[in-house]
Formats: sequence, C-alpha cells, structure tokens
Amino acid sequence: MDDSRFTSTLPFNTVFRTVLLGLIGLAVLLAAPTSSAQQQTLKNKIRKLAPGVETYVPLKRAEDETHAEHDIVELIVGHPEREWSPEEFESSATLYVRAEKILFHRGIWQFQFVHKPLRMIEVDIPQPDGKMRRKKIWYLMYRIINPGQHLTPVRGDEKVLPSGEILHKGQYEKIEAVDRYQEMVSSIGPHRFVPTFLLRTFDNAELKIDDASVQYMDQIIPAAREKIYQRERPPVSLDEFYDSAQMSAAAIPVSTRRDEISRWGVATWSDIDPEIDYLTIQIMGLTNAYRWEDPQGAYRKGEPPATGRKYEYKTLQLNFHRPGDALDEREDEIRLGVEGHPKYQWLYRPTPNSFEPIHPRF
Repeated sequence: MDDSRFTSTLPFNTVFRTVLLGLIGLAVLLAAPTSSAQQQTLKNKIRKLAPGVETYVPLKRAEDETHAEHDIVELIVGHPEREWSPEEFESSATLYVRAEKILFHRGIWQFQFVHKPLRMIEVDIPQPDGKMRRKKIWYLMYRIINPGQHLTPVRGDEKVLPSGEILHKGQYEKIEAVDRYQEMVSSIGPHRFVPTFLLRTFDNAELKIDDASVQYMDQIIPAAREKIYQRERPPVSLDEFYDSAQMSAAAIPVSTRRDEISRWGVATWSDIDPEIDYLTIQIMGLTNAYRWEDPQGAYRKGEPPATGRKYEYKTLQLNFHRPGDALDEREDEIRLGVEGHPKYQWLYRPTPNSFEPIHPRF
C-alpha cells in the first residue's frame, strides 16, 4: 500500500520548530498580565439582559432644590429687642431683619436607580438554637449609577442685573451642572449611596397609612445574599454584590457615555405578611436633596440650635400590586404599578426612625 500521500513534504525539524513556537506564543499570551484598565473594563461590563427585565427610574432633579429660604429662628425667637427701627440707617440693616428670609444654598447630586422585578426566594436561615429554618425572603436586586451633571450654585462677579438689583461679588448668580464633588457648594465628600429601604403594606389601592399598614425595614441576611447571587448571576463577584450595610463603603464614580459603571446591590426582607395585596418600597439615599421647616413655637430662646426642626428627605417610592393569596405565594404575581398611582414617584419623607413603630401582624 502506498502511504506517500500521508507523508509531509516539509522536513521534520521545520514542522517541530513551527509547532513549538506556536505553543510558546500561546503560553506567553495566556500568561500576560491584564492591565488595570482592562481589568476595570471587564469588571464593570454590564451583562446584556432581555429588554424590559430592568427598570430604569428616570432622574428627577430641579434647580430650586439647590436653595431654600428660611428665617434664622435662633436670632429672632425670644429677642423682641432686636426688632427696632433705627434713625440713622434703614431698618433692613438690623440683625433682626437680616435674619429673615435667608437663602441657604447647596449643591444637589442624584444617583440613577435601576432595578429588576421584586422577587422571592426560599433560604435556610440559622436560628439562635443552632438549627436551620427555611424562610421565604423577598428581595429587590438593583444597581446604582452616578450619571454626573449634578447641580450646584456658582458665585458671580459684582454687577447690576436687568431687574436693577445689584449682584455683589461672591453672591450666587446661576446654577451649573458639574461632575466633580469638589466643585459643589456644601459638598461633604465623594458621593456614596447610604441606602434605607422601607417596605410598607396596604389593604387597598389608596396606599394610605392606617392601622392595617405594616412596615418592614430592609434586613441584612448573608445566607440570602449568597443564594440570590447564585440565582441572579450579576456581572460582578460575590464580594461586589452588596447588601445595604456594604453598599456605602466606597464612593460611586461618575459614568460616561462610553463606560457605564454600576454598583450592584440587593435589599432583603423576611416575614412579609403573605396576605398583602398592595405594597410600596421607599428608598432614601439616592440624592442629598432635602427640605426643612421650623414649626411655630417649636424653638424657644436658650434652646440648642435647630431644636424642633423637621427634616424631610427626597425619597423614591416604588408601588406594587400583588393579586395573590397566602396559600400559594408566587413572585410572578407581583406587578410594578398600582391603579391610580404611577409606578414610581419622588416624594419628600422623614427618616423611617421618626415614624411610629409599626410591627408585623403575626
């Protein structure tokens, strides 16, 4: 039998050398260290999800959030002697008048909130007696994006405005959009997401707080976080899939049109009443916008500054409808949106610890 057709026409040494060089090149390529820039790009690359799986909550920021007008009650209340009319200069120059209707300025930042559907998962939770107990955990997986273009007042030079008012040097003239926190008025440092998730249930679609309402604060459940991570497979390591306590550890850098940087997290709740039909989730920490007031009579002379002052913080509220029952809890019954209400809305709310405690009904 003629085997010449199976014989290479190249010398053996040439073939061996070619194969050896190819293997060496492949080994060098695989062993080459990845640059930090490449590692960051790979780490932050967003896994493409099917359309509609994620919900992008639109940003809502306004220039009027960068300032607020208030009296300095500490200089007015209990000091009638400061309210007087001088003879040699205008009364507008007195301390009493200058403490009225003062404009307080600040820079306002806001994160974008992107979330997946509210879901359920069963997890074995360690108990104080050392035994395990299977619980149904409700969870909301989300990611945070810092879009930049945050609003801040900018000081102007001395000039006469079209209205005839004199703008003195150092007064705030306009609002600009900036990315760097160092450029923002009243900045306290890099922007971090310090989350508060409050889930509240209702008996009807009016979503009004009453005796039937129950509220649940987000819980830190390590066993649930790992199991949720295995189920959802976000494009980050488990160490970069944060619960509410871990989320605020590092600042969130500004994303660009080219590179979207996300901080992935999950909020978890347990012992949710299985008979609920309507619920909301309020999320604080997505922005530093807030408002405050000094109620009449709340501050008295001699008390510490800001005594009786009430603060409300800009809060994102997600509204959900769950037309289910307690016998067969299923996550596919939870729907974003309640008839007569938007799917999501921005509200001003006090911090949850200022609410009267509301405990589960069972």
